[in-house]
Amino acid sequence: MGKKKKTSPKSMNRKRTPTISLCMIVKNEEQFLGQCLNSVKDYVNEMIVVDTGSTDKTIEIAKGFGAKVYHHPWENDFSKHKNQAIAHATGDWIFIMDADEELRQGSGPILKKAVANTQIDAVIVTLVSYFNNKASQSWESKIRLFKNHPSIRYEGIVHEQLVGYKSARMYPIYLQHYGYDLDPEQQQKKFERTSSLLKRQIKEDPENYWHHHNLAVCYSSNFMFSEAVEEGMCALALAEDQGLRGPTLLWTLHIVAASYLKLGNLSKAEDLALKALKQSKNHLDPHFILVLIYHQQKQWKSLERHAKAFFRVVELMKSSPESFAGSIINMAGEGWRVRLAMGDLHLERNELEKARAAFEIALTETPVPFECLKIIADCYKNHCLWKGAAHFYRQAINEKQDFLEAVFGLALSKNRLGQKNEAIRYYEKALELKPDSIEALVNLGDLHYEQGLEDLAQEFYERAMDVESNLINVSLRLANFSVKKGEIEKCVSYCENIFISLGLSCNRPLESVSDLANLFLIIGHELDKAGRDDLFREAMEIAIRIKPDLLQG
Repeated sequence: MGKKKKTSPKSMNRKRTPTISLCMIVKNEEQFLGQCLNSVKDYVNEMIVVDTGSTDKTIEIAKGFGAKVYHHPWENDFSKHKNQAIAHATGDWIFIMDADEELRQGSGPILKKAVANTQIDAVIVTLVSYFNNKASQSWESKIRLFKNHPSIRYEGIVHEQLVGYKSARMYPIYLQHYGYDLDPEQQQKKFERTSSLLKRQIKEDPENYWHHHNLAVCYSSNFMFSEAVEEGMCALALAEDQGLRGPTLLWTLHIVAASYLKLGNLSKAEDLALKALKQSKNHLDPHFILVLIYHQQKQWKSLERHAKAFFRVVELMKSSPESFAGSIINMAGEGWRVRLAMGDLHLERNELEKARAAFEIALTETPVPFECLKIIADCYKNHCLWKGAAHFYRQAINEKQDFLEAVFGLALSKNRLGQKNEAIRYYEKALELKPDSIEALVNLGDLHYEQGLEDLAQEFYERAMDVESNLINVSLRLANFSVKKGEIEKCVSYCENIFISLGLSCNRPLESVSDLANLFLIIGHELDKAGRDDLFREAMEIAIRIKPDLLQG
């Protein structure tokens, strides 16, 4: 007998590296698919793509990366098609991605490390979704990596859920999701498809909290905030009846609170945010909502308390991400907005250096510098700090030349600083951007009037009236010009505009100049009752110009 070959300790300890199958369902995804596959190609052993009817270059792109492409007609069932993709996979582990996602740089090696863990059968990753041209983002913990086992599959026709796994662990693996950052037409198509499937689910299973929650999220994403509140409150009622708890309930509370905030119901928004904090003081979203609410209400101490709590939770997310496993965090990328609120607080307290420091940090963190600069400028404007306002409006325009709101802000700031010609220049720029702008036309009329250029002022006022005929202040000014020029018919016409705008009957016979003067006395009386002192004085000035002996009375 020959000698038995010895096995070295090194070869005995060598284990086969688990294989990973990327599984996807796609349809007309040429915009993002190449970016997606390129980000993950070095970390998976095969790519399984189920195409449900693409007519663009999706299949060509997939095959270019070596993917195995299978064709299944779309059947309005996301779980069914994902399970089809899984059925074609030969790897030890399944990695699920959408075509509009990208594996963040640095996450690939962690992906390989995670599948070597023999104590688990599922891995929780962080899905970072972008909105509003990447100005906003949400973080959601989801299982996207799991063992290829017959018992682990998806359920639900939309917003599908993974079932059958037994032990999941969170790893710092990040997927960047761009599918919510769509143009209006794409957003509407996605909304119609998703909402119709959700309504179908609700019809089949009306007591299911998850379906109502998802429809509330769908409405919120489509800026249908009243509908989001209605569905979200229905979901919360079902959750209470069924004794449900957990991260998803916090998500529902946030959706409804944020929708109430958008609708201007600060009280309801506050109640729901505080309710969420009772369930979890380390949930980021309610702190953010409360910062916005207390900023609007100028409750500075409450704002400061929740801003500090917000940043405490942010630091906790960085130091102990595993403690947030399963959480859905919508406001993870909104720290810069909280810093803006804190900057405004410092302006309120006349702490100008602290305000500047907070604003500078916000500018380093924001994904939208032009918007951030405009908000900073607004803060200075609201505190009548016109020099600071002008500085930041100017920077906002440097970032975005056609930023109309910033142009208006800069024009106003220049006017308040006494730089009238500069103000005129920026209102003219605003008029170039929006030729029918009432604000630009009226302000240009006012500025020229203040400089004694009445003919030029009249030109801008008349253009403003062509856009909107019920401008009381402009009608009064034009009436004044008409009286000066002896154009009585024009004056009467402007009077009729004012009477209509004030809700007064204009069927008054005019038999003399005194009757015309009396019209302006009536107008002045109504404006005085409304607290419009500036316009009251102008109406009285016209009446006296028409009938000077009113002063003697």
